[in-house]
Amino acid sequence: MNETVKYRPGEVLFKEGDVGGDLYVIRSGRVRVYRERNNLEVMFADVGPGEVFGTMTLLNNEPRTASVRALEPVEAVVMSASVFASNIKDLPKWVVAVLKDLAARVENANEMLVQASLQDKRLRYELSNAFHHLGQLAHLVAFVIRRSTGIDDDSKFTPFKDVIAQAEPMLNLRYEYLAQL
Repeated sequence: MNETVKYRPGEVLFKEGDVGGDLYVIRSGRVRVYRERNNLEVMFADVGPGEVFGTMTLLNNEPRTASVRALEPVEAVVMSASVFASNIKDLPKWVVAVLKDLAARVENANEMLVQASLQDKRLRYELSNAFHHLGQLAHLVAFVIRRSTGIDDDSKFTPFKDVIAQAEPMLNLRYEYLAQL
């Protein structure tokens, strides 16, 4: 028996790892299918009217492989695993095998997307750090130029070693490393 369910915006319909079993067909509204890793939400799809979600667990008999959250008010028809099974029982076995293979391939692609997103997050973090250090280095170079040319104070000329010593705490680097620059 199919039942109609309603969800409010922001409501989580199910989470990755939950015991599965139901297929959802959206009548109205939109949901987001996603996975969370290391405080990063990786979106797989936004699903709307006429579309389905929850199929993976029905085909592979494993826990949910993603979480689903309502983006707006949602009304959906829920098809139980037993109803789904009775609907596909008359299909040729090879069709069911193809469906299971496609589900496994989608899961593999989803995991690759998660890993790529995590790499991208790490890359963004490393680039941010690099640009931060480049900015500090640019300030140091400007400081060196101003001080060594006397632009800051015509009566002072600061030796490079003293500039480096002043830069150590600013860059959190040791003199030996800075002197190599």
